Amino acid sequence: MVKLIVSPVYTQIEGLDHLEIIDAISDLLSYSEPGYKFQFQYKTGGWDGKNRLLTRTLKFPSGLVDKVHAALSSFGVEVSIVNNIQYTDQATPLKYFGPPLYPHQVKITDIALDKKRGMIKSPTGSGKTYAIASIVGHINLTAMVYVVSLELLNQMHETISEATGQDIGIIGGGKCEIRKINVCSVWTAGAACGKAIRALDDDDIDKWSPNEKQKRDILEAIHESKVIVLDEAQFAAAQSIRVILRESKNAVYRLGFTATPWRTSGDDILLEAAFGPRICDITASELIEKGYLAQPKIIFRDIPKHQEFVDKKWADVKKKYINHNDVRDGILIGNAVKLLEMGRRPLMLFREISHGERLVEKMPSDIRVRLVNGRMKTRDREKIRDDYRAGLIDILVASTIYDQGVDIKELDALVPCAGGKSTAKALQRVGRVIRTNPDSNKKDAFIVDTFDQTHFMREHSLMRYEIYKSEPAFAVKIGSDMSKYLAKKGKL
Repeated sequence: MVKLIVSPVYTQIEGLDHLEIIDAISDLLSYSEPGYKFQFQYKTGGWDGKNRLLTRTLKFPSGLVDKVHAALSSFGVEVSIVNNIQYTDQATPLKYFGPPLYPHQVKITDIALDKKRGMIKSPTGSGKTYAIASIVGHINLTAMVYVVSLELLNQMHETISEATGQDIGIIGGGKCEIRKINVCSVWTAGAACGKAIRALDDDDIDKWSPNEKQKRDILEAIHESKVIVLDEAQFAAAQSIRVILRESKNAVYRLGFTATPWRTSGDDILLEAAFGPRICDITASELIEKGYLAQPKIIFRDIPKHQEFVDKKWADVKKKYINHNDVRDGILIGNAVKLLEMGRRPLMLFREISHGERLVEKMPSDIRVRLVNGRMKTRDREKIRDDYRAGLIDILVASTIYDQGVDIKELDALVPCAGGKSTAKALQRVGRVIRTNPDSNKKDAFIVDTFDQTHFMREHSLMRYEIYKSEPAFAVKIGSDMSKYLAKKGKL
Protein backbone atom coordinates (compact mmCIF):
# COMPACT_ATOMS: atom_id res chain seq x y z
CA MET A 1 0.00 0.00 0.00
CA VAL A 2 1.37 3.39 -1.04
CA LYS A 3 0.60 6.28 1.29
CA LEU A 4 0.32 9.96 0.47
CA ILE A 5 1.03 11.89 3.68
CA VAL A 6 -0.50 15.32 3.07
CA SER A 7 0.58 18.46 4.95
CA PRO A 8 -0.26 22.11 4.14
CA VAL A 9 2.80 22.67 1.92
CA TYR A 10 4.19 19.29 0.87
CA THR A 11 3.01 15.70 0.47
CA GLN A 12 5.27 12.71 1.11
CA ILE A 13 4.96 9.48 -0.89
CA GLU A 14 5.63 6.44 1.28
CA GLY A 15 5.95 2.82 0.21
CA LEU A 16 6.62 3.40 -3.50
CA ASP A 17 9.72 1.61 -4.78
CA HIS A 18 8.80 0.87 -8.39
CA LEU A 19 11.37 2.87 -10.36
CA GLU A 20 9.40 3.08 -13.60
CA ILE A 21 6.35 4.45 -11.77
CA ILE A 22 8.52 6.92 -9.86
CA ASP A 23 10.00 8.13 -13.17
CA ALA A 24 6.50 8.46 -14.63
CA ILE A 25 5.34 10.53 -11.64
CA SER A 26 8.48 12.65 -11.91
CA ASP A 27 7.76 13.34 -15.59
CA LEU A 28 4.14 14.15 -14.76
CA LEU A 29 5.26 16.71 -12.17
CA SER A 30 7.70 18.52 -14.46
CA TYR A 31 7.79 21.50 -16.79
CA SER A 32 10.20 23.20 -19.16
CA GLU A 33 11.24 26.83 -18.96
CA PRO A 34 11.25 29.05 -22.07
CA GLY A 35 14.65 29.06 -23.71
CA TYR A 36 15.85 25.85 -22.06
CA LYS A 37 17.20 24.63 -25.42
CA PHE A 38 19.79 27.40 -25.38
CA GLN A 39 21.16 26.55 -21.93
CA PHE A 40 24.62 25.00 -21.72
CA GLN A 41 23.57 21.96 -19.67
CA TYR A 42 20.84 21.05 -22.15
CA LYS A 43 23.07 21.56 -25.20
CA THR A 44 25.78 19.35 -23.72
CA GLY A 45 23.35 16.58 -22.73
CA GLY A 46 23.68 17.10 -18.98
CA TRP A 47 20.02 18.05 -18.52
CA ASP A 48 16.80 17.06 -20.27
CA GLY A 49 15.36 20.59 -20.02
CA LYS A 50 12.76 19.71 -17.37
CA ASN A 51 12.36 21.18 -13.90
CA ARG A 52 10.93 18.55 -11.58
CA LEU A 53 8.61 19.10 -8.64
CA LEU A 54 9.07 15.58 -7.25
CA THR A 55 12.13 15.52 -4.99
CA ARG A 56 14.55 12.63 -4.58
CA THR A 57 12.88 11.86 -1.26
CA LEU A 58 9.51 11.57 -3.10
CA LYS A 59 8.06 14.79 -1.77
CA PHE A 60 5.94 17.14 -3.91
CA PRO A 61 3.70 20.24 -3.49
CA SER A 62 0.38 19.33 -1.89
CA GLY A 63 -1.63 21.13 -4.55
CA LEU A 64 -0.80 18.19 -6.83
CA VAL A 65 -2.22 15.42 -4.60
CA ASP A 66 -5.19 14.70 -6.86
CA LYS A 67 -2.95 14.52 -9.92
CA VAL A 68 -0.52 12.09 -8.24
CA HIS A 69 -3.33 9.99 -6.78
CA ALA A 70 -4.94 9.60 -10.21
CA ALA A 71 -1.60 8.70 -11.81
CA LEU A 72 -0.78 6.05 -9.21
CA SER A 73 -4.25 4.56 -9.54
CA SER A 74 -3.82 4.35 -13.34
CA PHE A 75 -0.80 2.11 -12.71
CA GLY A 76 -2.90 -0.15 -10.52
CA VAL A 77 -1.26 1.05 -7.32
CA GLU A 78 -3.41 0.91 -4.20
CA VAL A 79 -3.23 4.33 -2.54
CA SER A 80 -4.13 5.54 0.94
CA ILE A 81 -4.29 9.28 1.61
CA VAL A 82 -3.35 10.39 5.13
CA ASN A 83 -4.52 13.99 5.39
CA ASN A 84 -2.66 15.84 8.13
CA ILE A 85 -4.28 19.17 7.22
CA GLN A 86 -6.49 20.05 10.18
CA TYR A 87 -9.42 22.46 9.79
CA THR A 88 -10.27 22.33 13.50
CA ASP A 89 -10.15 26.04 14.35
CA GLN A 90 -13.61 27.48 14.80
CA ALA A 91 -14.44 31.17 14.63
CA THR A 92 -17.63 33.17 14.43
CA PRO A 93 -17.99 34.53 10.90
CA LEU A 94 -17.72 38.29 10.61
CA LYS A 95 -20.77 40.25 9.53
CA TYR A 96 -20.58 41.39 5.92
CA PHE A 97 -21.05 45.15 5.42
CA GLY A 98 -20.21 45.39 1.72
CA PRO A 99 -22.63 45.80 -1.19
CA PRO A 100 -24.96 42.83 -1.76
CA LEU A 101 -23.08 40.00 -3.43
CA TYR A 102 -24.07 38.98 -6.93
CA PRO A 103 -24.98 35.30 -7.47
CA HIS A 104 -21.56 34.51 -8.96
CA GLN A 105 -19.83 36.08 -5.93
CA VAL A 106 -21.98 33.96 -3.62
CA LYS A 107 -21.05 30.91 -5.70
CA ILE A 108 -17.34 31.72 -5.38
CA THR A 109 -17.67 32.17 -1.62
CA ASP A 110 -19.57 28.91 -1.13
CA ILE A 111 -17.15 26.87 -3.23
CA ALA A 112 -14.10 28.37 -1.51
CA LEU A 113 -15.48 27.63 1.94
CA ASP A 114 -16.35 24.08 0.89
CA LYS A 115 -13.17 23.15 -1.02
CA LYS A 116 -10.79 25.26 1.12
CA ARG A 117 -7.96 25.01 -1.44
CA GLY A 118 -7.77 25.62 -5.15
CA MET A 119 -7.69 28.07 -8.06
CA ILE A 120 -10.68 30.31 -8.70
CA LYS A 121 -11.12 31.74 -12.18
CA SER A 122 -13.08 34.97 -12.05
CA PRO A 123 -12.84 37.51 -14.87
CA THR A 124 -11.62 41.05 -14.43
CA GLY A 125 -14.51 43.25 -13.36
CA SER A 126 -16.43 40.41 -11.70
CA GLY A 127 -16.01 41.83 -8.20
CA LYS A 128 -13.58 39.22 -6.91
CA THR A 129 -12.28 41.64 -4.27
CA TYR A 130 -15.63 41.56 -2.47
CA ALA A 131 -15.71 37.77 -2.87
CA ILE A 132 -12.30 37.61 -1.19
CA ALA A 133 -13.55 39.86 1.60
CA SER A 134 -16.58 37.61 2.05
CA ILE A 135 -14.41 34.49 2.22
CA VAL A 136 -11.84 35.73 4.74
CA GLY A 137 -14.66 37.22 6.82
CA HIS A 138 -16.53 33.90 6.89
CA ILE A 139 -13.42 31.96 7.92
CA ASN A 140 -12.30 34.69 10.36
CA LEU A 141 -8.92 33.13 11.15
CA THR A 142 -5.44 34.62 10.84
CA ALA A 143 -5.09 35.50 7.18
CA MET A 144 -2.74 37.01 4.61
CA VAL A 145 -4.21 38.34 1.37
CA TYR A 146 -1.30 38.86 -1.03
CA VAL A 147 -1.34 41.38 -3.87
CA VAL A 148 1.18 42.08 -6.62
CA SER A 149 1.06 45.89 -6.89
CA LEU A 150 0.70 49.01 -4.78
CA GLU A 151 -2.55 49.88 -6.56
CA LEU A 152 -4.00 46.52 -5.54
CA LEU A 153 -2.60 46.82 -2.00
CA ASN A 154 -4.57 49.95 -1.22
CA GLN A 155 -7.71 48.91 -3.10
CA MET A 156 -7.82 45.49 -1.44
CA HIS A 157 -7.20 46.93 2.03
CA GLU A 158 -9.95 49.51 1.62
CA THR A 159 -12.44 46.94 0.31
CA ILE A 160 -11.84 44.27 2.97
CA SER A 161 -11.91 46.89 5.73
CA GLU A 162 -15.24 48.20 4.43
CA ALA A 163 -16.79 44.78 3.88
CA THR A 164 -15.79 43.29 7.26
CA GLY A 165 -16.00 46.39 9.42
CA GLN A 166 -12.69 45.33 10.97
CA ASP A 167 -9.31 46.93 11.56
CA ILE A 168 -7.53 45.15 8.72
CA GLY A 169 -3.74 45.07 8.66
CA ILE A 170 -1.73 46.48 5.79
CA ILE A 171 1.84 45.38 5.05
CA GLY A 172 3.75 47.15 2.30
CA GLY A 173 4.11 50.57 0.75
CA GLY A 174 5.88 51.85 3.86
CA LYS A 175 3.33 50.40 6.29
CA CYS A 176 3.67 47.48 8.69
CA GLU A 177 0.38 47.33 10.59
CA ILE A 178 -0.15 43.64 11.38
CA ARG A 179 -3.57 42.47 12.47
CA LYS A 180 -5.52 39.21 12.48
CA ILE A 181 -6.45 39.66 8.81
CA ASN A 182 -3.87 41.40 6.63
CA VAL A 183 -3.41 42.63 3.08
CA CYS A 184 0.25 42.25 2.13
CA SER A 185 2.43 43.24 -0.82
CA VAL A 186 4.35 40.26 -2.21
CA TRP A 187 7.38 42.54 -2.42
CA THR A 188 7.36 43.14 1.33
CA ALA A 189 6.56 39.50 2.14
CA GLY A 190 9.45 38.44 -0.09
CA ALA A 191 11.82 40.73 1.78
CA ALA A 192 10.69 39.20 5.09
CA CYS A 193 11.33 35.72 3.68
CA GLY A 194 14.81 36.75 2.56
CA LYS A 195 13.89 36.60 -1.11
CA ALA A 196 13.85 39.72 -3.25
CA ILE A 197 10.87 39.71 -5.61
CA ARG A 198 11.94 40.44 -9.16
CA ALA A 199 9.78 42.63 -11.37
CA LEU A 200 6.69 40.68 -12.42
CA ASP A 201 4.80 41.99 -15.43
CA ASP A 202 4.53 45.67 -14.62
CA ASP A 203 6.54 48.44 -13.06
CA ASP A 204 4.33 49.03 -10.00
CA ILE A 205 7.05 47.84 -7.63
CA ASP A 206 6.88 48.27 -3.85
CA LYS A 207 10.40 49.57 -3.20
CA TRP A 208 9.93 49.97 0.55
CA SER A 209 12.24 47.80 2.64
CA PRO A 210 11.09 46.88 6.17
CA ASN A 211 13.64 47.03 9.00
CA GLU A 212 14.89 43.86 10.69
CA LYS A 213 12.27 43.89 13.46
CA GLN A 214 9.50 44.43 10.93
CA LYS A 215 10.85 41.56 8.82
CA ARG A 216 10.71 39.24 11.84
CA ASP A 217 7.16 40.34 12.67
CA ILE A 218 6.02 39.89 9.07
CA LEU A 219 7.64 36.46 8.81
CA GLU A 220 5.91 35.41 12.03
CA ALA A 221 2.58 36.56 10.59
CA ILE A 222 3.29 34.57 7.41
CA HIS A 223 4.10 31.44 9.45
CA GLU A 224 1.03 31.77 11.70
CA SER A 225 -1.59 32.53 9.04
CA LYS A 226 -4.21 29.85 8.61
CA VAL A 227 -5.54 31.43 5.42
CA ILE A 228 -3.62 32.67 2.38
CA VAL A 229 -5.18 34.24 -0.69
CA LEU A 230 -3.20 35.42 -3.71
CA ASP A 231 -4.92 37.84 -6.04
CA GLU A 232 -3.62 37.75 -9.64
CA ALA A 233 -2.57 34.18 -8.86
CA GLN A 234 -1.08 33.64 -12.32
CA PHE A 235 2.06 35.05 -10.70
CA ALA A 236 2.25 32.11 -8.27
CA ALA A 237 4.68 30.49 -10.71
CA ALA A 238 7.28 33.16 -9.98
CA GLN A 239 10.05 31.54 -7.96
CA SER A 240 10.15 34.36 -5.43
CA ILE A 241 6.40 34.13 -4.73
CA ARG A 242 6.70 30.36 -4.39
CA VAL A 243 9.08 31.01 -1.48
CA ILE A 244 6.34 33.00 0.32
CA LEU A 245 3.85 30.18 -0.23
CA ARG A 246 6.34 27.62 1.11
CA GLU A 247 6.90 29.73 4.22
CA SER A 248 3.14 29.68 4.86
CA LYS A 249 3.59 26.47 6.85
CA ASN A 250 0.30 26.60 8.76
CA ALA A 251 -1.93 27.88 5.98
CA VAL A 252 -4.61 25.21 5.58
CA TYR A 253 -6.85 27.44 3.46
CA ARG A 254 -5.04 28.25 0.19
CA LEU A 255 -6.88 30.09 -2.55
CA GLY A 256 -5.62 31.64 -5.77
CA PHE A 257 -7.80 34.17 -7.65
CA THR A 258 -7.16 35.04 -11.27
CA ALA A 259 -8.95 35.90 -14.49
CA THR A 260 -6.37 33.89 -16.41
CA PRO A 261 -5.40 30.61 -14.68
CA TRP A 262 -2.81 29.59 -17.24
CA ARG A 263 0.71 30.48 -18.28
CA THR A 264 1.84 31.27 -21.82
CA SER A 265 5.30 30.02 -20.83
CA GLY A 266 4.05 26.43 -20.36
CA ASP A 267 4.56 26.10 -16.61
CA ASP A 268 0.86 25.95 -15.67
CA ILE A 269 1.57 23.08 -13.29
CA LEU A 270 3.15 25.57 -10.87
CA LEU A 271 -0.24 27.23 -10.35
CA GLU A 272 -1.85 23.92 -9.41
CA ALA A 273 1.16 23.10 -7.24
CA ALA A 274 0.64 26.31 -5.28
CA PHE A 275 -3.10 26.03 -4.61
CA GLY A 276 -4.52 22.85 -6.07
CA PRO A 277 -6.79 22.31 -9.09
CA ARG A 278 -9.31 24.81 -10.40
CA ILE A 279 -12.39 24.67 -8.19
CA CYS A 280 -14.49 27.44 -9.72
CA ASP A 281 -14.76 28.73 -13.28
CA ILE A 282 -16.66 31.95 -13.92
CA THR A 283 -16.35 33.09 -17.55
CA ALA A 284 -16.50 36.62 -18.91
CA SER A 285 -19.11 35.57 -21.47
CA GLU A 286 -21.36 34.27 -18.70
CA LEU A 287 -21.24 37.62 -16.88
CA ILE A 288 -21.68 39.60 -20.10
CA GLU A 289 -24.82 37.65 -20.97
CA LYS A 290 -26.20 38.30 -17.47
CA GLY A 291 -25.41 42.01 -17.66
CA TYR A 292 -22.69 42.09 -14.99
CA LEU A 293 -20.02 43.04 -17.55
CA ALA A 294 -20.20 45.19 -20.67
CA GLN A 295 -19.69 43.53 -24.05
CA PRO A 296 -16.26 44.16 -25.61
CA LYS A 297 -16.35 45.06 -29.29
CA ILE A 298 -12.85 44.33 -30.59
CA ILE A 299 -11.51 45.65 -33.87
CA PHE A 300 -8.08 44.73 -35.30
CA ARG A 301 -6.52 47.56 -37.31
CA ASP A 302 -4.04 46.57 -40.02
CA ILE A 303 -0.64 48.13 -39.33
CA PRO A 304 1.49 48.40 -42.51
CA LYS A 305 4.93 46.90 -42.82
CA HIS A 306 7.69 49.15 -41.56
CA GLN A 307 9.52 51.15 -44.21
CA GLU A 308 12.83 50.71 -42.42
CA PHE A 309 14.52 47.30 -42.35
CA VAL A 310 13.74 45.38 -39.16
CA ASP A 311 16.13 42.61 -38.16
CA LYS A 312 14.73 39.23 -37.11
CA LYS A 313 15.58 39.91 -33.48
CA TRP A 314 13.01 40.82 -30.86
CA ALA A 315 15.09 43.75 -29.56
CA ASP A 316 15.15 45.29 -33.05
CA VAL A 317 11.43 44.68 -33.62
CA LYS A 318 10.59 46.28 -30.28
CA LYS A 319 12.81 49.30 -30.91
CA LYS A 320 11.97 50.06 -34.54
CA TYR A 321 8.46 48.70 -35.07
CA ILE A 322 6.87 49.41 -31.66
CA ASN A 323 8.75 52.17 -29.88
CA HIS A 324 10.01 54.31 -32.79
CA ASN A 325 7.41 53.93 -35.51
CA ASP A 326 5.74 57.20 -36.47
CA VAL A 327 3.26 55.49 -38.82
CA ARG A 328 2.12 53.02 -36.17
CA ASP A 329 1.94 55.75 -33.50
CA GLY A 330 -0.17 57.86 -35.84
CA ILE A 331 -2.66 55.02 -36.29
CA LEU A 332 -2.80 54.36 -32.52
CA ILE A 333 -3.39 58.04 -31.72
CA GLY A 334 -5.93 58.32 -34.54
CA ASN A 335 -7.84 55.38 -33.07
CA ALA A 336 -7.88 56.97 -29.61
CA VAL A 337 -9.00 60.35 -30.98
CA LYS A 338 -11.77 58.71 -33.02
CA LEU A 339 -13.00 56.88 -29.92
CA LEU A 340 -13.01 60.17 -28.02
CA GLU A 341 -15.06 61.80 -30.79
CA MET A 342 -17.55 58.92 -30.45
CA GLY A 343 -18.08 59.94 -26.83
CA ARG A 344 -15.85 57.21 -25.40
CA ARG A 345 -13.31 57.44 -22.54
CA PRO A 346 -10.15 55.87 -24.03
CA LEU A 347 -7.23 54.23 -22.25
CA MET A 348 -3.96 53.77 -24.16
CA LEU A 349 -1.59 51.16 -22.71
CA PHE A 350 2.14 51.14 -23.41
CA ARG A 351 5.13 49.19 -22.07
CA GLU A 352 8.21 51.39 -22.50
CA ILE A 353 7.90 54.74 -20.69
CA SER A 354 9.73 56.52 -23.52
CA HIS A 355 7.09 55.21 -25.94
CA GLY A 356 4.31 56.50 -23.73
CA GLU A 357 5.98 59.91 -23.58
CA ARG A 358 6.21 60.03 -27.38
CA LEU A 359 2.53 59.15 -27.72
CA VAL A 360 1.60 62.02 -25.41
CA GLU A 361 3.86 64.45 -27.30
CA LYS A 362 2.19 63.56 -30.62
CA MET A 363 -1.36 63.97 -29.30
CA PRO A 364 -3.39 66.90 -30.73
CA SER A 365 -2.94 69.98 -28.53
CA ASP A 366 -6.66 70.45 -27.86
CA ILE A 367 -6.98 67.05 -26.17
CA ARG A 368 -6.54 66.78 -22.43
CA VAL A 369 -4.17 63.85 -22.03
CA ARG A 370 -2.24 62.56 -19.01
CA LEU A 371 0.45 59.93 -18.67
CA VAL A 372 0.70 57.62 -15.66
CA ASN A 373 3.37 55.03 -14.85
CA GLY A 374 4.70 53.02 -11.93
CA ARG A 375 7.60 55.38 -11.26
CA MET A 376 5.21 58.09 -10.12
CA LYS A 377 4.33 58.55 -6.47
CA THR A 378 1.14 56.85 -5.35
CA ARG A 379 -0.56 60.13 -4.47
CA ASP A 380 0.19 61.52 -7.95
CA ARG A 381 -1.26 58.41 -9.61
CA GLU A 382 -4.34 58.63 -7.41
CA LYS A 383 -4.77 62.31 -8.36
CA ILE A 384 -4.69 61.40 -12.07
CA ARG A 385 -7.20 58.60 -11.49
CA ASP A 386 -9.54 60.97 -9.61
CA ASP A 387 -9.19 63.64 -12.33
CA TYR A 388 -10.06 61.07 -14.98
CA ARG A 389 -13.14 59.98 -13.05
CA ALA A 390 -14.16 63.62 -12.72
CA GLY A 391 -13.98 64.10 -16.50
CA LEU A 392 -10.92 66.37 -16.38
CA ILE A 393 -8.88 64.07 -18.65
CA ASP A 394 -9.92 63.05 -22.17
CA ILE A 395 -7.40 60.28 -22.88
CA LEU A 396 -5.43 58.36 -20.27
CA VAL A 397 -2.05 57.01 -21.43
CA ALA A 398 -0.82 54.39 -18.94
CA SER A 399 1.99 51.92 -18.51
CA THR A 400 1.43 48.26 -17.69
CA ILE A 401 0.56 49.12 -14.08
CA TYR A 402 -2.97 49.30 -15.52
CA ASP A 403 -2.77 45.73 -16.84
CA GLN A 404 -4.31 44.40 -13.65
CA GLY A 405 -6.15 45.53 -10.58
CA VAL A 406 -7.06 49.14 -11.35
CA ASP A 407 -10.80 49.75 -11.01
CA ILE A 408 -11.94 52.71 -13.12
CA LYS A 409 -15.48 51.99 -14.26
CA GLU A 410 -15.60 55.12 -16.42
CA LEU A 411 -13.21 53.51 -18.93
CA ASP A 412 -15.09 52.23 -21.97
CA ALA A 413 -12.45 52.15 -24.72
CA LEU A 414 -8.98 50.69 -25.02
CA VAL A 415 -6.05 51.05 -27.42
CA PRO A 416 -3.27 48.54 -26.57
CA CYS A 417 -0.03 50.00 -27.94
CA ALA A 418 2.60 47.36 -27.18
CA GLY A 419 1.24 44.21 -28.87
CA GLY A 420 2.46 41.12 -27.02
CA LYS A 421 1.90 37.39 -27.11
CA SER A 422 0.49 36.90 -23.61
CA THR A 423 -3.12 35.77 -23.86
CA ALA A 424 -3.51 36.33 -20.12
CA LYS A 425 -2.53 39.98 -20.42
CA ALA A 426 -4.76 40.44 -23.46
CA LEU A 427 -7.82 39.38 -21.46
CA GLN A 428 -6.77 41.41 -18.44
CA ARG A 429 -6.48 44.51 -20.59
CA VAL A 430 -9.94 43.96 -22.04
CA GLY A 431 -11.12 43.57 -18.45
CA ARG A 432 -9.98 47.12 -17.70
CA VAL A 433 -12.78 48.57 -19.82
CA ILE A 434 -15.71 46.15 -19.51
CA ARG A 435 -16.55 46.80 -15.88
CA THR A 436 -20.15 47.99 -15.69
CA ASN A 437 -20.85 51.50 -14.48
CA PRO A 438 -24.32 52.05 -12.94
CA ASP A 439 -23.95 55.83 -13.30
CA SER A 440 -23.71 55.63 -17.10
CA ASN A 441 -25.55 52.38 -17.82
CA LYS A 442 -22.54 51.14 -19.82
CA LYS A 443 -23.49 48.26 -22.12
CA ASP A 444 -20.39 47.87 -24.29
CA ALA A 445 -16.75 48.88 -24.68
CA PHE A 446 -14.52 49.28 -27.73
CA ILE A 447 -11.04 47.74 -28.01
CA VAL A 448 -8.92 48.71 -31.03
CA ASP A 449 -6.12 46.14 -31.24
CA THR A 450 -3.41 45.91 -33.91
CA PHE A 451 -2.52 43.41 -36.61
CA ASP A 452 1.22 44.08 -36.73
CA GLN A 453 2.98 42.95 -39.89
CA THR A 454 6.52 42.15 -38.88
CA HIS A 455 8.56 39.31 -37.36
CA PHE A 456 7.12 37.84 -34.13
CA MET A 457 4.26 40.32 -33.97
CA ARG A 458 2.11 38.73 -36.68
CA GLU A 459 1.93 35.56 -34.59
CA HIS A 460 1.40 37.60 -31.43
CA SER A 461 -1.59 39.30 -33.04
CA LEU A 462 -2.94 35.89 -34.04
CA MET A 463 -2.60 34.60 -30.47
CA ARG A 464 -4.58 37.56 -29.13
CA TYR A 465 -7.23 37.08 -31.84
CA GLU A 466 -7.68 33.43 -30.90
CA ILE A 467 -8.07 34.13 -27.17
CA TYR A 468 -10.66 36.83 -27.90
CA LYS A 469 -12.56 34.38 -30.14
CA SER A 470 -12.57 31.81 -27.32
CA GLU A 471 -15.12 33.98 -25.47
CA PRO A 472 -18.49 33.63 -27.28
CA ALA A 473 -19.76 36.99 -26.05
CA PHE A 474 -16.78 38.95 -27.44
CA ALA A 475 -17.55 40.64 -30.78
CA VAL A 476 -14.40 40.57 -32.95
CA LYS A 477 -13.81 42.21 -36.36
CA ILE A 478 -10.65 42.21 -38.48
CA GLY A 479 -9.20 44.18 -41.39
CA SER A 480 -8.41 42.94 -44.90
CA ASP A 481 -4.69 42.25 -44.29
CA MET A 482 -5.41 40.20 -41.21
CA SER A 483 -8.22 38.38 -43.00
CA LYS A 484 -5.81 37.34 -45.77
CA TYR A 485 -3.22 36.24 -43.24
CA LEU A 486 -5.72 34.15 -41.28
CA ALA A 487 -7.03 32.57 -44.49
CA LYS A 488 -3.47 31.66 -45.44
CA LYS A 489 -3.01 30.08 -42.02
CA GLY A 490 -6.31 28.21 -42.31
CA LYS A 491 -7.71 30.09 -39.30
CA LEU A 492 -10.85 31.47 -40.97
